[in-house]
Amino acid sequence: LAWLLSIFAIDLTGLLPYETARLWLFLQPLIVVPAGLQLARFRPREGSWIIAMQALIVLVLRSKMEFFP
Repeated sequence: LAWLLSIFAIDLTGLLPYETARLWLFLQPLIVVPAGLQLARFRPREGSWIIAMQALIVLVLRSKMEFFP
């Protein structure tokens, strides 16, 4: 519980933006499998809609974030 509370505290305060990104990147593999299984249950049209919205989110994030070479 303390582990989750610390992650959410860092995320919600926004005081450490790079630390927040690192924490969520570490946790990302834990959601990929359940999300993929749920996406497989949708009809093709619904699945396409969700993937299109995810692509839009990636485009917006890419345009708003600064990437250092």
